[in-house]
Amino acid sequence: MLTQAKHGDTVTAGLITARTGPPAEPCFFTEAERACAAALLNQLTGQCGEPLEVPLAEMVDARLAAGETDGWHYADMPEDGQAWRDTLGYLDKDAHARCGTVFADASREDQAAIIQAVQDGREWHGLSAARVWSLWTRYACTAMYSHPHACLSYRRVRGDCTGLRGVSWPAEAGNFSCWVETSPGRSDSRAGAMARTSPVTCARDGYTVVALHGELDVYTAADSVRTLTAHAAAGARIVVNLAELTFIDCGSLRAVVSVRAQARQAGGDLALADPQAIVLRLLLFTGVISRCPVFASVHDAVKGGPAALLSP
Repeated sequence: MLTQAKHGDTVTAGLITARTGPPAEPCFFTEAERACAAALLNQLTGQCGEPLEVPLAEMVDARLAAGETDGWHYADMPEDGQAWRDTLGYLDKDAHARCGTVFADASREDQAAIIQAVQDGREWHGLSAARVWSLWTRYACTAMYSHPHACLSYRRVRGDCTGLRGVSWPAEAGNFSCWVETSPGRSDSRAGAMARTSPVTCARDGYTVVALHGELDVYTAADSVRTLTAHAAAGARIVVNLAELTFIDCGSLRAVVSVRAQARQAGGDLALADPQAIVLRLLLFTGVISRCPVFASVHDAVKGGPAALLSP
């Protein structure tokens, strides 16, 4: 992507170059707030313990400084800029209570425990915990997936990718249950998947397993959606095997998940299985993981093994 930027139009090339250049100095957050935001965002996106390629805190800072919000906010929440300031302050307050330091200086384990309490709770410092979680993940997702390095990471072998926390398959209670780690020796590159996008279907123990491959976007998703829709209309119990799927855009993900309603109306159902870490992140950020069962493996989905990582 970076080497080909010069061949694109000047606007796109300029945007890519700007996003990969040195991050701007913070102009919205104070230094203490920036440090807290960086620690939070790195926890949310799994950048802890690895070279930081996406300057998330700086990107969120620039967005808030420019007033580039989502154009709305919940009625029971402050506007986004103030909400960020307030919640970062509450993270520092919780860190002081837990370990006697600010959030940015707390250990990764303490940071994770503090964030977990927000994710698991109903109310947090007088705010809806779900609203706070939505605020953080919306901005984290937008920053992460608008950066060229994040796009490149889809194609990188990352056997040590941990998502939000170092949780092993299947997810363990109390460790950010929405996030899982690839098991030892498992490569996210899935050699050979990139060249193949047509779905592969097989029958297994009364289930129809549809394996998706490569990258699905507005140009490549049609065959997969047609295949899933046909099985849904027949009332099949569908397991969508994501093991070889290296990328899916939001529109394609929405189309795949919408098939579940069709399947259930016809007496069947649909579940997702074995997502790579980068795809699992998108499932959480978009809320899909709370509306459609996601299993650690196809075996678990068809054999009634460990429960879904999160089941609606």
